[in-house]
Amino acid sequence: MLELFKVKNFKNFKEELILNLANIKDYEFNTEAISNGIINKAIIYGINASGKSNLGYAIFDIIKHTSDKESVIQFYTNYKNAENINKPVEFYYKFKFGNDYVEYFYNKDDHYIPIFEEVKINNETVIKYDYKSIPIIKLKEAENLKRKIENVNLSIVKYIKNNVNYSKKSILGKFFNFIDNMLWFRALRDNAYMGFQIGSTNLSEYIINNRLTEKFQNFLGKFKITGEISTITDVMGRGKLAFKFGENKIPFDEIASSGTSALWLFFVWYEQLKNVSFLFIDEFDAYYHQDLSEDIVKLLIKNAKKVQTIFTTHSTSLMTNDLLRPDCYFILDNNKIKQLFDLTEKELRRSHNLEKMYRAGVFYEEN
Repeated sequence: MLELFKVKNFKNFKEELILNLANIKDYEFNTEAISNGIINKAIIYGINASGKSNLGYAIFDIIKHTSDKESVIQFYTNYKNAENINKPVEFYYKFKFGNDYVEYFYNKDDHYIPIFEEVKINNETVIKYDYKSIPIIKLKEAENLKRKIENVNLSIVKYIKNNVNYSKKSILGKFFNFIDNMLWFRALRDNAYMGFQIGSTNLSEYIINNRLTEKFQNFLGKFKITGEISTITDVMGRGKLAFKFGENKIPFDEIASSGTSALWLFFVWYEQLKNVSFLFIDEFDAYYHQDLSEDIVKLLIKNAKKVQTIFTTHSTSLMTNDLLRPDCYFILDNNKIKQLFDLTEKELRRSHNLEKMYRAGVFYEEN
């Protein structure tokens, strides 16, 4: 699991931003939101342009140079903070696997090529490379690995990943597997995603080819979206989902509302969550009614217990102890991110109405 993330000089984050997912309190309710001492389900609030999307992009920067999984290059234009274009962007990740820790620090001048990398396992440096000298590698799996790298633009972590034999159950294997199975997506019509797989996914074809049409119809029914789902063939001979009205069929994507389309995308990823390690859903409730938003969070709490999940939203309607707890709610503001209990001197209890307290100005950053 991801325990700690830091980023500096990336887009609007001029100063270091720290996301600490191990900063938990001893609340005795909604304990399923915590796993192995780390927040497993979190919601990040922020007004428009506060940096919620940029935080997701920053966390998923790791995909581009360590993995072959999907990355969206246009999200990484204007890479450096505009006031510090002569300084590198810095990233730090701390992962926890059982009782073991992996720390990964690197910096970059652009999205593609690291200029420094360091990996520590249980506080011991096992990989270090400044791209100007021979890398330091202290891994049993890499004892016979050639130290001189011909491609100086290749990440040392990816070089090791591609050229050594490692057990998937080893700490190194768990580290690589976690990164490969991170997934970012947003509930908008463009179906943008990063990580987890390679290439685009046609939503209709995925559902049809995996014989999930009836399951998808039942899924929509749980959210009070009725209508018979059928299939048609387009002019290219490809299968498409359609709503059936008597003897008539209308392509699903032509008449589905924005909310139904968002659920369509969510369903396709939801069906694959058993293989996902870390899930980041940006503006997940952009097209959802309040009740539907809450149902989606509950669904992932109940059925995706092993998937560390972060939601972002600009709505405070889900800020309730009936769903999560004060250490699982974060507010991103002024390039800082804090949990609710760190933004007030009050002792927060289960009976408190968190949203009402937020609107009353109880949660604020002290100068």
